[in-house]
Amino acid sequence: MTRPKQIWSLQLLHLSRPSGGRRWTTASLIGLVAIWHCGCEKQNEITRYRVLKPQVVWEQNHVDVARESKIDDHLSPPTDRMLAAMIPQASQTWFFKVTGPKDDVAAKKQSFLNFVRSVHFSGGADSEPEWGIPEGWRRLPASAGRSEFAKRFATLEIPTEHEPLKLTVVPMPGGQDALQNVNRWRKQLGLRPILNHQMVKETVQIELDGTTVTVVDLVGWSSSSGMDRVPIVAENPPMGLDFPTPKSAKFKLTYETPEGWAPGRLSVSRGGITVRRQAAFEVFDGSQYVEITVSKAGGDLLSNVNRWRQQIQLAGITRQELNQKIKEIKVGEATGAYIELVGLQESIFGVIVNARGPMWFLKLKGDNKLAQREKDRFAAFVRSIRFK
Repeated sequence: MTRPKQIWSLQLLHLSRPSGGRRWTTASLIGLVAIWHCGCEKQNEITRYRVLKPQVVWEQNHVDVARESKIDDHLSPPTDRMLAAMIPQASQTWFFKVTGPKDDVAAKKQSFLNFVRSVHFSGGADSEPEWGIPEGWRRLPASAGRSEFAKRFATLEIPTEHEPLKLTVVPMPGGQDALQNVNRWRKQLGLRPILNHQMVKETVQIELDGTTVTVVDLVGWSSSSGMDRVPIVAENPPMGLDFPTPKSAKFKLTYETPEGWAPGRLSVSRGGITVRRQAAFEVFDGSQYVEITVSKAGGDLLSNVNRWRQQIQLAGITRQELNQKIKEIKVGEATGAYIELVGLQESIFGVIVNARGPMWFLKLKGDNKLAQREKDRFAAFVRSIRFK
């Protein structure tokens, strides 16, 4: 028998009243309540629970993306494979990708690599690519992507013992963040994301006509959608630091303008694309000229440095060579990657910094003599910048 709590409270009030000159003591009340409770209510059985230690619960419910990348916890063996290559050029990046059944793609890996190595831009960095088509491959009519900035340039059909594979060629404007696109492809195959320091193990670098090509070979489980999606247009991607960055926010940029710097152009048009700058300055000295710009952009560190080197007629460098040339510089409360590039006639002093999400390019470019004269002022300008 179970009584509502309200009735039980009334019974206690009734029992606690004096009756016949007798007063109920506290001990008597407690004893009476215990007898009433035991007689009217069934005793609960003892239940035992096994509780995991807090650290075990945490490990089972968190993904440590800093851990070496492995095939995720799928019950079935991997079924699909993806081969992809990113070829950065002056104002755009070209993406070559094929996805399909694991064994069929594996059988065509060497042909894919040979195809990528055959790609060249005979008309210059902004020209359309040319290549040698392996025996048996054929080019299909190009199809449009999701927007005017994501038109598929070409689709190649690769014969296999089963269904033919399709290799897509898509150009995207501007520098593209290699890590961000690799992680997008990994997600499509049901794989965990990786961090920048893992790119060395997860990708292969190929030198092609002075440009570093990033090649990936992924094995996993293809998703039902998105296998032919265009690359990400990375306006504010991570710079490549060894930790994820939060979603970009709006920042107010403040700085101290060095003496002698005049306002420059805040927007320029390149290849039909308008590039907007957060700040721009110019310095003249006779026929000598340098331009200082601050902008938000995309692309991994190596690709952008090699793009800058190309602008002043310097050959591309490898990731290992880059590590030897990069220095740290304070940009407000952040720490940026600083590099000095000196060509035959022009120099570039560049800083790439990640400020709570957005990636910023701080760059001085111009004639060697004047660039050297403004070098210390540029460094002071960089250190004065604040992101609010």
